[in-house]
Amino acid sequence: MDTADDGSPAGGRARLIEIQQAQAWLALTRPEDYARWSRAVLVADLSEDGEAYERLQRETVALWREHRDDPMPAEDRRTVELAQAIAWLGDRHDATWVRATVLTVNQDERERDETQLIRYWRELRDGPELPGRVVGYVSSLARVREGRFEQAKDWHREHDPHQHSQWVTRRGYADTLGDEWNDDAALLRQWAKQRPDAAGLSLRERPARELSPFAASELDEDHGPARSL
Repeated sequence: MDTADDGSPAGGRARLIEIQQAQAWLALTRPEDYARWSRAVLVADLSEDGEAYERLQRETVALWREHRDDPMPAEDRRTVELAQAIAWLGDRHDATWVRATVLTVNQDERERDETQLIRYWRELRDGPELPGRVVGYVSSLARVREGRFEQAKDWHREHDPHQHSQWVTRRGYADTLGDEWNDDAALLRQWAKQRPDAAGLSLRERPARELSPFAASELDEDHGPARSL
Protein backbone atom coordinates (compact mmCIF):
# COMPACT_ATOMS: atom_id res chain seq x y z
CA MET A 1 0.00 0.00 0.00
CA ASP A 2 1.26 3.47 -0.83
CA THR A 3 1.67 5.61 2.27
CA ALA A 4 2.15 9.24 3.10
CA ASP A 5 5.12 10.54 5.07
CA ASP A 6 3.39 9.90 8.41
CA GLY A 7 2.62 6.26 7.54
CA SER A 8 -1.03 6.86 6.70
CA PRO A 9 -2.65 5.55 3.50
CA ALA A 10 -1.94 7.78 0.54
CA GLY A 11 -4.69 9.37 -1.53
CA GLY A 12 -6.96 12.38 -1.18
CA ARG A 13 -10.00 10.58 0.17
CA ALA A 14 -7.96 8.46 2.57
CA ARG A 15 -6.26 11.56 3.91
CA LEU A 16 -9.55 13.42 4.38
CA ILE A 17 -11.19 10.46 6.12
CA GLU A 18 -8.22 10.10 8.46
CA ILE A 19 -8.49 13.77 9.38
CA GLN A 20 -12.21 13.36 10.08
CA GLN A 21 -11.57 10.31 12.26
CA ALA A 22 -8.80 12.14 14.10
CA GLN A 23 -11.10 15.09 14.76
CA ALA A 24 -13.84 12.81 16.09
CA TRP A 25 -11.35 11.07 18.37
CA LEU A 26 -9.75 14.30 19.61
CA ALA A 27 -13.10 16.00 20.30
CA LEU A 28 -14.22 13.16 22.59
CA THR A 29 -10.96 12.17 24.26
CA ARG A 30 -9.21 15.54 24.59
CA PRO A 31 -11.85 18.27 24.25
CA GLU A 32 -9.58 21.09 25.45
CA ASP A 33 -6.89 20.11 22.95
CA TYR A 34 -9.56 19.88 20.27
CA ALA A 35 -10.77 23.41 21.03
CA ARG A 36 -7.22 24.77 20.78
CA TRP A 37 -6.58 22.82 17.60
CA SER A 38 -9.81 24.08 16.01
CA ARG A 39 -8.89 27.68 16.77
CA ALA A 40 -5.39 27.20 15.35
CA VAL A 41 -6.78 25.60 12.18
CA LEU A 42 -9.24 28.47 11.76
CA VAL A 43 -6.47 31.06 12.14
CA ALA A 44 -4.29 29.22 9.63
CA ASP A 45 -7.19 28.99 7.20
CA LEU A 46 -8.20 32.65 7.49
CA SER A 47 -4.61 33.81 7.16
CA GLU A 48 -4.14 31.50 4.16
CA ASP A 49 -1.15 29.88 5.86
CA GLY A 50 -1.20 26.61 3.97
CA GLU A 51 1.97 25.30 5.60
CA ALA A 52 0.61 25.77 9.13
CA TYR A 53 -2.76 24.32 8.11
CA GLU A 54 -1.19 21.17 6.70
CA ARG A 55 1.12 20.80 9.70
CA LEU A 56 -1.81 21.00 12.14
CA GLN A 57 -3.73 18.37 10.18
CA ARG A 58 -0.70 16.11 9.89
CA GLU A 59 0.19 16.34 13.58
CA THR A 60 -3.37 15.57 14.64
CA VAL A 61 -3.56 12.51 12.42
CA ALA A 62 -0.22 11.28 13.79
CA LEU A 63 -1.44 11.79 17.38
CA TRP A 64 -4.66 9.93 16.60
CA ARG A 65 -2.86 6.99 15.01
CA GLU A 66 -0.57 6.71 18.03
CA HIS A 67 -3.27 6.89 20.71
CA ARG A 68 -6.55 5.76 19.13
CA ASP A 69 -6.27 2.33 20.79
CA ASP A 70 -5.20 3.58 24.21
CA PRO A 71 -7.06 1.89 27.11
CA MET A 72 -10.24 3.56 28.34
CA PRO A 73 -13.47 2.47 30.08
CA ALA A 74 -15.58 0.18 27.89
CA GLU A 75 -18.53 2.57 27.69
CA ASP A 76 -16.30 5.48 26.68
CA ARG A 77 -14.48 3.32 24.15
CA ARG A 78 -17.72 2.38 22.41
CA THR A 79 -18.73 6.04 22.12
CA VAL A 80 -15.32 7.09 20.80
CA GLU A 81 -15.03 4.19 18.38
CA LEU A 82 -18.54 4.75 17.04
CA ALA A 83 -17.77 8.41 16.32
CA GLN A 84 -14.62 7.40 14.45
CA ALA A 85 -16.46 4.66 12.57
CA ILE A 86 -19.13 7.08 11.36
CA ALA A 87 -16.42 9.53 10.27
CA TRP A 88 -14.71 6.64 8.45
CA LEU A 89 -17.82 6.15 6.30
CA GLY A 90 -17.28 9.60 4.82
CA ASP A 91 -19.75 12.18 3.61
CA ARG A 92 -21.33 9.91 1.00
CA HIS A 93 -22.35 7.16 3.42
CA ASP A 94 -22.40 8.48 7.00
CA ALA A 95 -25.85 10.10 6.66
CA THR A 96 -27.22 6.91 5.07
CA TRP A 97 -26.05 4.86 8.04
CA VAL A 98 -27.38 7.37 10.58
CA ARG A 99 -30.76 7.40 8.81
CA ALA A 100 -30.88 3.59 8.99
CA THR A 101 -30.13 3.62 12.72
CA VAL A 102 -32.79 6.26 13.32
CA LEU A 103 -35.31 3.84 11.81
CA THR A 104 -34.77 1.18 14.47
CA VAL A 105 -37.65 -0.14 16.53
CA ASN A 106 -35.76 -0.59 19.79
CA GLN A 107 -32.44 -0.01 21.50
CA ASP A 108 -31.25 -3.58 20.96
CA GLU A 109 -31.57 -3.19 17.20
CA ARG A 110 -29.70 0.11 17.28
CA GLU A 111 -26.90 -1.38 19.36
CA ARG A 112 -26.53 -4.24 16.88
CA ASP A 113 -26.12 -1.71 14.08
CA GLU A 114 -23.46 0.13 16.06
CA THR A 115 -21.62 -3.06 16.96
CA GLN A 116 -21.49 -4.17 13.33
CA LEU A 117 -20.18 -0.82 12.11
CA ILE A 118 -17.51 -0.72 14.82
CA ARG A 119 -16.47 -4.26 13.90
CA TYR A 120 -16.02 -3.27 10.26
CA TRP A 121 -14.11 -0.16 11.29
CA ARG A 122 -11.69 -2.04 13.52
CA GLU A 123 -10.97 -4.58 10.81
CA LEU A 124 -10.77 -2.31 7.76
CA ARG A 125 -10.06 1.24 8.96
CA ASP A 126 -6.51 1.47 7.56
CA GLY A 127 -7.37 0.66 3.96
CA PRO A 128 -7.02 3.34 1.27
CA GLU A 129 -10.72 3.19 0.34
CA LEU A 130 -13.99 2.33 2.02
CA PRO A 131 -14.44 -1.37 1.10
CA GLY A 132 -17.28 -2.29 -1.21
CA ARG A 133 -18.71 -4.73 1.31
CA VAL A 134 -19.11 -1.91 3.82
CA VAL A 135 -20.81 0.29 1.23
CA GLY A 136 -23.08 -2.64 0.40
CA TYR A 137 -23.84 -3.28 4.06
CA VAL A 138 -24.80 0.35 4.71
CA SER A 139 -26.92 0.57 1.57
CA SER A 140 -28.70 -2.73 2.23
CA LEU A 141 -29.38 -1.79 5.84
CA ALA A 142 -30.88 1.52 4.74
CA ARG A 143 -32.99 -0.15 2.06
CA VAL A 144 -34.45 -2.66 4.51
CA ARG A 145 -35.18 -0.01 7.11
CA GLU A 146 -36.84 2.31 4.60
CA GLY A 147 -38.95 -0.61 3.40
CA ARG A 148 -40.11 -1.32 6.92
CA PHE A 149 -40.86 2.37 7.45
CA GLU A 150 -43.04 2.27 4.34
CA GLN A 151 -44.96 -0.60 5.93
CA ALA A 152 -45.41 1.49 9.07
CA LYS A 153 -46.75 4.44 7.07
CA ASP A 154 -49.13 2.20 5.13
CA TRP A 155 -50.41 0.64 8.36
CA HIS A 156 -51.06 4.02 9.99
CA ARG A 157 -52.68 5.37 6.83
CA GLU A 158 -55.15 2.46 6.89
CA HIS A 159 -55.65 1.75 10.60
CA ASP A 160 -54.84 5.03 12.35
CA PRO A 161 -55.35 7.89 9.86
CA HIS A 162 -55.42 10.48 12.66
CA GLN A 163 -51.93 9.48 13.80
CA HIS A 164 -50.74 9.48 10.20
CA SER A 165 -52.18 12.94 9.63
CA GLN A 166 -50.48 14.26 12.76
CA TRP A 167 -47.17 12.83 11.58
CA VAL A 168 -47.52 14.52 8.19
CA THR A 169 -48.26 17.84 9.91
CA ARG A 170 -45.39 17.58 12.40
CA ARG A 171 -42.97 16.61 9.66
CA GLY A 172 -44.10 19.53 7.54
CA TYR A 173 -43.27 21.95 10.33
CA ALA A 174 -39.94 20.35 11.26
CA ASP A 175 -37.11 22.88 11.40
CA THR A 176 -34.27 20.47 10.65
CA LEU A 177 -33.63 17.17 8.95
CA GLY A 178 -32.97 15.71 12.39
CA ASP A 179 -36.44 16.78 13.52
CA GLU A 180 -37.98 15.13 10.45
CA TRP A 181 -36.13 11.91 11.16
CA ASN A 182 -37.19 11.96 14.82
CA ASP A 183 -40.81 12.28 13.69
CA ASP A 184 -40.30 9.30 11.38
CA ALA A 185 -38.80 7.26 14.22
CA ALA A 186 -41.74 8.09 16.49
CA LEU A 187 -44.24 6.92 13.86
CA LEU A 188 -42.25 3.73 13.25
CA ARG A 189 -42.15 2.87 16.94
CA GLN A 190 -45.87 3.51 17.33
CA TRP A 191 -46.40 0.96 14.57
CA ALA A 192 -43.94 -1.44 16.20
CA LYS A 193 -46.09 -1.47 19.34
CA GLN A 194 -48.85 -2.97 17.21
CA ARG A 195 -46.44 -5.49 15.65
CA PRO A 196 -44.42 -7.38 18.28
CA ASP A 197 -42.52 -9.02 15.42
CA ALA A 198 -41.54 -5.66 13.89
CA ALA A 199 -37.82 -6.06 14.53
CA GLY A 200 -37.66 -9.12 12.28
CA LEU A 201 -40.52 -8.34 9.93
CA SER A 202 -38.48 -7.02 7.03
CA LEU A 203 -36.09 -9.96 7.21
CA ARG A 204 -38.89 -12.49 6.84
CA GLU A 205 -40.92 -10.68 4.20
CA ARG A 206 -38.10 -9.78 1.80
CA PRO A 207 -36.17 -12.16 -0.47
CA ALA A 208 -32.86 -13.25 1.02
CA ARG A 209 -30.90 -11.91 -1.95
CA GLU A 210 -32.10 -8.37 -1.13
CA LEU A 211 -30.73 -8.61 2.39
CA SER A 212 -27.15 -9.52 1.60
CA PRO A 213 -24.84 -7.06 3.37
CA PHE A 214 -22.78 -7.04 0.18
CA ALA A 215 -25.66 -6.23 -2.19
CA ALA A 216 -25.28 -3.38 -4.66
CA SER A 217 -26.77 -0.11 -3.51
CA GLU A 218 -30.24 0.86 -4.70
CA LEU A 219 -30.01 4.24 -3.01
CA ASP A 220 -29.74 7.51 -4.85
CA GLU A 221 -26.27 8.78 -3.97
CA ASP A 222 -27.48 12.21 -2.96
CA HIS A 223 -30.92 11.77 -1.48
CA GLY A 224 -31.50 8.11 -0.69
CA PRO A 225 -34.58 6.19 -1.84
CA ALA A 226 -37.63 8.10 -2.95
CA ARG A 227 -40.27 8.20 -0.23
CA SER A 228 -43.88 9.30 -0.26
CA LEU A 229 -45.85 10.62 2.66
